[in-house]
Amino acid sequence: MSCPEGFKVCREGRAVLCLPNPELYKREDGVYEPAWAPVFYNPVMVENRDIAIAFLRWASQSRTLRLVVDPLASTGVRGIRIALEVPQISEVVMGDIDEYAVNIMNINIRLNNVESKVKALHADANELLFSLFRQKAKIEYIDIDPFGSPAPFAFAALYTIRNGGYIAFTATDLAPLEGKYPQKLYRRYGVIGRKNIISKEVAIRNLLAFLAREAAKIDKVIIPLVAYYSRHYIRVYLRIAEGGLRANELLSKCIGSIVICDRCGFVEYFTAIDMQSVTKCPICGSELSLTRFTWICSIRDKEVTMKVCDIVSSDEVFAVETKKLALRLSQEAEAEGKLYRVSAIARALRRNMPSPERVVSCLREVGFRAARSHVYPDGVVTEAPYGVVRECVNVLKP
Repeated sequence: MSCPEGFKVCREGRAVLCLPNPELYKREDGVYEPAWAPVFYNPVMVENRDIAIAFLRWASQSRTLRLVVDPLASTGVRGIRIALEVPQISEVVMGDIDEYAVNIMNINIRLNNVESKVKALHADANELLFSLFRQKAKIEYIDIDPFGSPAPFAFAALYTIRNGGYIAFTATDLAPLEGKYPQKLYRRYGVIGRKNIISKEVAIRNLLAFLAREAAKIDKVIIPLVAYYSRHYIRVYLRIAEGGLRANELLSKCIGSIVICDRCGFVEYFTAIDMQSVTKCPICGSELSLTRFTWICSIRDKEVTMKVCDIVSSDEVFAVETKKLALRLSQEAEAEGKLYRVSAIARALRRNMPSPERVVSCLREVGFRAARSHVYPDGVVTEAPYGVVRECVNVLKP
């Protein structure tokens, strides 16, 4: 089968696909611009799709996932790979509002001989989800992977997923999520805050807080299983459960405030009940950066993250960059706690920065779990209080 003009046959994972020819859609600097292609496809996001495959392999170990939905499917690469690489899944439904994209999906479905398992529909993402729901379909997994914010699709996904099902959300609108545009952060996600020295991790928390509130509107709760920040996007995998009382408890426990000192690296979390009018850093007296109505509980499940990362590391079908990311995630999952920037602490102490590995070793030696951050090269994630981290940085030589 030949590809349409402007497309070429490519391989990703175990799928062979007609994808936009990157040579035809390059900027003046020679870099491929996926938004210029007639159907969106970003080869860099292979790690995103790889981890989705690994997550679904993990999820399908305990039960059969009958129906998976990708309502923003574009070329169909994700859904077709799921059909080929996760054999326990019974049916994959893909959709796109662009009719030409649906035509490309159908070409790729035939190219991979998965017609019996995968179907492509011409539909708006939210309409597709509600249409399946009205048909009483039991959706086990929804993958929301938009170009930009997932906010317009969150409610429909949370409403239509079955009890105990899974949803993955991608967000590429990192500037507002990190607080570069505080008004947009508040307007779109209901979080008050601004950019700070750990804003990449706070961005994950801001997205989780928004999703928790959206779920609570319909008496549901989110349970974060895997979460990470990579390149130009955030990705979270959630289990969704029902219960109004559980939603009340989750919001009380997990929605709160984070105070961050950009000068000395101090970080502290407060629940809404415990929050005090803290404006100055208790360590150095500088003005604090305050993020309110964000997620302050764990952003992942250690066991699930480790198992998903093990699946990535054990299969050669996954890209090298995906394996590198999985290694960093599995290492970070060993620790639970706050993220500290070693560079900020060292600068406040007027000392040369010791290596983060040595800071991690120091924290472990005094009895605390600690690991390198997957987000920041100089970041350390630990259950240790700030004072202990500061002391380790202070006593270690570069």
